[in-house]
Amino acid sequence: GPLRGATALGTAAEACRVELYSDVLYALRGGGFDDRDAYLAAPSDEKDAAKARRFREALWAALHATRLNVVRPAGASFAHLGTTRELLAMLTRPSPFRAPLGLSPRSRCLAPPPGDGDAWGVVLNGVVDKAPPAGAVVEHSVLDEATVGA
Repeated sequence: GPLRGATALGTAAEACRVELYSDVLYALRGGGFDDRDAYLAAPSDEKDAAKARRFREALWAALHATRLNVVRPAGASFAHLGTTRELLAMLTRPSPFRAPLGLSPRSRCLAPPPGDGDAWGVVLNGVVDKAPPAGAVVEHSVLDEATVGA
């Protein structure tokens, strides 16, 4: 059927990048979209827009009759960043996740290595608003200002 190319059974040329949350979960009734056109127009990690639309149309047709049921305790809230794209957007742009949940785009994970109070160790998954000291290891982060190399 139309979803064959999203599996290992299809050919590489037919394959479509399908994400569990942004493609499959959102196609379920109650999974995030009640409007088919809004679901089809939502951002996709598949670079070929026509291919993404074709697979999302098939996912909607196959899954939207299935209801997603979630139990949420009174007063609780839920937010999920399920893809790298969603995490980077939360860290680098205004985000509906940050304000309601009191999150910061700053990772606050600068830490000196043991026994060396003047040098810094590691920065992971953060937005750094000042240059880390020489010798810092910076990974998966956005640097507002920095000099690379010594």
